[in-house]
Amino acid sequence: MPTFRACVVFVCVIALALVPPPLVIATFGHVLEPLSRCWYFFCSMLVGAAPFLTGGALGAAVAQSGVRRPATRQSWIAIVMGCVLLPVCDCCMNAAASALRAAPRSIAAFALVWGSCCNPVALWCTALVLGWRITVLRVACALVVAAVTASVWTKLPDAPRACSSERMRFTDAFVRGAGGALSSFALAAAVGSVAEVYLPGTTHEATPLFASVAGAILSPCSSADALLARTMFASTHAQLAFIVASQCADLRQLALVWRWFGAAYALTAALSAAAVIAAASHVTIP
Repeated sequence: MPTFRACVVFVCVIALALVPPPLVIATFGHVLEPLSRCWYFFCSMLVGAAPFLTGGALGAAVAQSGVRRPATRQSWIAIVMGCVLLPVCDCCMNAAASALRAAPRSIAAFALVWGSCCNPVALWCTALVLGWRITVLRVACALVVAAVTASVWTKLPDAPRACSSERMRFTDAFVRGAGGALSSFALAAAVGSVAEVYLPGTTHEATPLFASVAGAILSPCSSADALLARTMFASTHAQLAFIVASQCADLRQLALVWRWFGAAYALTAALSAAAVIAAASHVTIP
């Protein structure tokens, strides 16, 4: 069997070598040219996002490695402060959830929303890529979503606790955070590259509703969602809707909330984010 496979490969190589390059270009040029542009856009977005993804993974590793299992009062206080102050990545929320589950529900809601949407790396990236106006609006939307979610969560019945995970070492947490951030952003970047090449103008002219749905489904990393929003959308309202939905109503975040807090908590978090995004879409941006 190995000999047969080697013969097949050898015959294919000889056959391809006999095909003139002009014939290949004339036959497949119309296919290869768009694919090469997709690859160019994809690599450009990954290179541009690399510093932000790395910074978010480093902050997430610091926060995750300090979480104690099982969660104590000191542990959830530390993780809440880490979500607010450290340059964490939204992937950090997976490890922080057990500590946040032990915190008061209003504080847990604020930490989840703020840590995912407005951590320092996300704000820094948004300011560099989209400008300070969108950055300020991002902060305002996150504050409103956090306030509404926290208010609703205090009125919901307590949910059963999920199982806690083990404490992670710094290096393990960094590798997992960087890998998760890269994989989530790579998927979103691939979809954005294909849309940029094969649907020219469609995403640029998209409405905030389309942008928010795209952000919720693609769920890009918070440390680089602004770069993807700048690439895909031209309207400031669509860009704002995309980055807020990517962190406050995305499938990854809602699945995390569902697992640790319950379906009612995930549903109210999604509805709170949707209401704020809808209201922000009608606000005049100077």
